[in-house]
Amino acid sequence: MHKSFLDTAGFLNYSLIDDYKILELNTQSVVVFLLARESVVNRLVNSISTRDCLLCSLRGSLKAGPGLLQGKYHITTYSDSILPGHNLIFDSLHHRRKYIERVRDMLLLADEYRDSFVMCDGINYPDKEKRHFYCHLLDKEYIPLFDFLSEGECFSTLLAGSAGDIFLKKQNLKSSIVLRSKDKNWLFDVYLEIEKVLGRSYSLSKYPHVNFIVQKEADFYFLVIYPRVVYKPLEFYDNSENRINIVPGVFEMAGVFITNSESSYNNCNIDSINSIYEQISYSFTNLKKLLMPLISDISNPKIF
Repeated sequence: MHKSFLDTAGFLNYSLIDDYKILELNTQSVVVFLLARESVVNRLVNSISTRDCLLCSLRGSLKAGPGLLQGKYHITTYSDSILPGHNLIFDSLHHRRKYIERVRDMLLLADEYRDSFVMCDGINYPDKEKRHFYCHLLDKEYIPLFDFLSEGECFSTLLAGSAGDIFLKKQNLKSSIVLRSKDKNWLFDVYLEIEKVLGRSYSLSKYPHVNFIVQKEADFYFLVIYPRVVYKPLEFYDNSENRINIVPGVFEMAGVFITNSESSYNNCNIDSINSIYEQISYSFTNLKKLLMPLISDISNPKIF
């Protein structure tokens, strides 16, 4: 993080500041928000798998997605979000659609929304289930989440090629894979191969759990992948007063924790955040070992 969240002009929706408490852990580039009520985003997303899906009821009053995605998606803006410029893009229909299509769609969204991060919580349900896929848009200017290519605690260039580059980064106990290319088809193909390394099963319609962020900067697309070892940390299952009722998603992996539980908020500190990141993330060393055979294949033009 380049500077304090609280010093970042325009970062907070000040008209709603009385409804929030803010804990900033500067040494970890983490900020924790305590909401006075459940967020609109939470209510919408939690309704997706129910008969009373709020996204289905909303789509008639919302604008369609941009450009090539106009028939697939709708977009909504949250006036009560602590993060100005926060939008949710979601499926126009509550239906089956293969998840892997969405990665390509997010690259198209990055073309349309160059001032935004396109952020996805990943997926943990099979293609056969009827759901709305959704992802977040967040204005870059409001949230200095990270510099994709800053060195952090560990940094390794796994591939520097004519078609694109692959980097491995560790920061605050989180390991991420950073893909950079001018060719979104190359990014898409490499992402598919990384999914296989992480446990993709086509026969079982099973996906590895990852969070990822897409952006376009000048002529380059960036795809940042946070592979997850587990979905929920032990702190989530703790029945004592030390419980942290937060299921980490893409915002949390980027350093923004949001909860409406005061006890969970009070239990957030450097040690507990470190513990959560360490449990849910691959180690830098293990992730590098997993990726090296793939890097060798990608480097060989006869194979890739």
